[in-house]
Amino acid sequence: METGEKIKALTLFFIDSVDKVRDNTASDGRGIYLQIFDEEYKIAIKNYKSQLEKYKEYFPKYDDVLNIREGYFAIDNKNNIVNIDENEKINSKSQENIDRAISLILEKKDELISFDEPLSFIFSHSALREGWDNPNIFTLCMIKSGSSLIAKKQEIGRGLRLPVDIYGNRCTDENINELTVIANDSYENFSRELQDDFNNDMNFDKNEVTSDILLKVLKKAGVPYKKVTGELANQLKNEFMTKGLINNECKLNKDTEEVTKILDDIVFENEILNEHSIKLKNEFIKIMIEKGSNRIEIKNGDNPQYENSIRAFVAEDDFKDIYFGLYEKLKKRTIYKCNIDKDKFVDDCVNEINLYLKNFTIDKPVYIDTSKANFNDAQLFELKKVDNNSVSYVEADIQAIYKTDLEIVNYIMYHTMLPRLSIFNILKGIEKRDALNFQDILDEITQKISNILNNSKANGISSYEVIDGYNLDEGQIFALDTINENDFDNEWKVFKSNPNKKRALNEYYKMDSAGEKEFAQKLENNDNVLLFTKLKKGSFIIDTPYGKYSPDWAIVYKKDDNQNVGIYFIVETKINKEKQDLTDVEKSKIKCAELHFKAVSDLVKFDWVSSYEDFKIKFGVKDSF
Repeated sequence: METGEKIKALTLFFIDSVDKVRDNTASDGRGIYLQIFDEEYKIAIKNYKSQLEKYKEYFPKYDDVLNIREGYFAIDNKNNIVNIDENEKINSKSQENIDRAISLILEKKDELISFDEPLSFIFSHSALREGWDNPNIFTLCMIKSGSSLIAKKQEIGRGLRLPVDIYGNRCTDENINELTVIANDSYENFSRELQDDFNNDMNFDKNEVTSDILLKVLKKAGVPYKKVTGELANQLKNEFMTKGLINNECKLNKDTEEVTKILDDIVFENEILNEHSIKLKNEFIKIMIEKGSNRIEIKNGDNPQYENSIRAFVAEDDFKDIYFGLYEKLKKRTIYKCNIDKDKFVDDCVNEINLYLKNFTIDKPVYIDTSKANFNDAQLFELKKVDNNSVSYVEADIQAIYKTDLEIVNYIMYHTMLPRLSIFNILKGIEKRDALNFQDILDEITQKISNILNNSKANGISSYEVIDGYNLDEGQIFALDTINENDFDNEWKVFKSNPNKKRALNEYYKMDSAGEKEFAQKLENNDNVLLFTKLKKGSFIIDTPYGKYSPDWAIVYKKDDNQNVGIYFIVETKINKEKQDLTDVEKSKIKCAELHFKAVSDLVKFDWVSSYEDFKIKFGVKDSF
C-alpha cells in the first residue's frame, strides 16, 4: 500500500493433519491450529490497531476473525473431509476427492484478490498443490514435515507467481514480489534442496547461450525496439561463434572471467551491433554471471535484521528545516501531458502488426508413406517402406476459435486503455485478420500496440502539472531499507553511514553497485552537503509512459558558506555510462523527471550522472567553499 499499488496479500498454510484445523470433537469445531491462529490474530489486531485503521477502507472487516481464515480440504462423495497422503501414489478415488477441494476454492479464485472479500489466510492439506493457483500468495507456512522433494517444489510453486492488483494488472516490482516461506526445516537444508530440485528439473546449463538470452541482451543494450528481431539475435550468435566466444552448441568456450577478456577484443561487423557494442558486452557479461550463479535468491529470515533508522544529527530545529524542506520538494504528485498524432499512431500499429504477421500461415504437415506388404520366408506378414515424402496444406479453421471484431477490440481496449474507435481503425488495416483468432498472437499484438502507445506518449510529452491535494506520504518517500546479514555477502551491497560525518539521513542503505557505494562515500565526505539519502525503489515515484520511475538520490546542498538554507539536487546515477549507452526508455524517464521537477519547484535541480566527478560538473558542486 505504501508504494501506491493496491494488491491484496494472501497467506497459505500447508498443514499435516486436517483435524488440527477442523475438529469434529471440539464444541466449536476448531482444531488446535485454528485456536492458536485466532488467539494470535486477536493479539496482532491489538498491536497494529493504528496501521489497520489507517487502511480500513481496504480491509473493512479485518477484525472479523471467523471470515479472514478458511480451510479447504479434499472431501469424499459423502462430503466427509479426508486426508490425502502426498507421499503415496494418488489413485483415481483420491484424485476425485482432490478435485472436489479444488473446485471449492476455484469458485472464490477471483474474489480472493479483491478487498471486498475478507478471506486472506487459507489452510490446506496437500490437495491445493495439484491444481489451485492464485498469484497473490505472499507467505507460505509449512506446518508439516516429511514433504517429498516434488511436493516441496509444488508447494513453493503456489507462491512463485507474479501478483496482480485489484484491477488485474501484473506487478513486476522486485521490491514487492517477495515470497516469505516459514519452513519446518533448517534454512541450509531447505534452500539447498529447493535449489537443486529446480535446477535439475530445468536441465540447467549455466554455459548455454540461448536465443532468449541474446534477445534479452539486445533489449537491455538499448537496441531500438523495431530492430530487435530473431535475425539480429542470430547475427549476434554467429559473431560470437566466429570470434570463438561460443561453440557450435551455443555454449561458452571459456569461463566467465576469460569471456570478459575475449569480449573486450571483439569488433562487431554488423552495424547495429557495433553501434551498441559497449552496452551489448556489459549486458551479456551481466546476464551470464547471473545465470552462472545458478540460484534463486533465498534469504534466511532467521538472520537478525540490522536496526535501520533516520538520524537527527543536527540541532532539532535545523534538522526539521532541512528534512521537511526536502519532503516539501518530493511530496507533490504530477501528471504528464502529451500530444499524440492519432493517424500516425494508427499507421505505426498497422505497419508493425502487418510486418509481424507477414509470414503467418496456418500450416498442417501431412506425411505420406508408401509401403509394400508381403510374407517373408518364415511366412510372417511384413511391411516394407518404399517411399516417404511430406506435403503441407493450409487449413484456415484449425486450432483457433473465431473471435468477433468486438471481442478483439474489447480485449485490446482492456489491456491498453485505448478508445474503441482507434482500435477499430487499427483492426481495419490488418491484412491477416484471421491470425487474431489465435490467443497467443492476439496477446503479442496487444503488447506491440501497448509498446507503440507508450513510445508515442514518451515522444509527445510536453509538460507535467502538479495534482493539487494529492501528496506522497512522508513515510513512503523516506522508507528505510531492510538490512540483514545476507546483504553483507557483497562488500559493496550495504553502505553504513559514518556517525562522525553526520550527513547521511539513514543508518544503512542498500546499494545497486560498487560505483554507487563510492558515490555515497564521496557525498558523505563533502563538507557542503547538508543531507543526502538514497531513495528506496518504489518509495518516491514519478509517473511516466513506461511506468513509475524512482530517481536514486536526494541531496540538500549549502547555498553558500554563510547560511544553511539548502538547494535541492535529485540525482540519477548511471555509473560509468556515456549518454549513447543509455536506452531509449532510460532517456525518456530522465526527460520525464526533468519536466516533473520543473513543475514542482525552481529550487530543485535534476540530472543524471555517470560518476561523482560528473555530478560535481553538472551540478556545480564543490567539496568545500
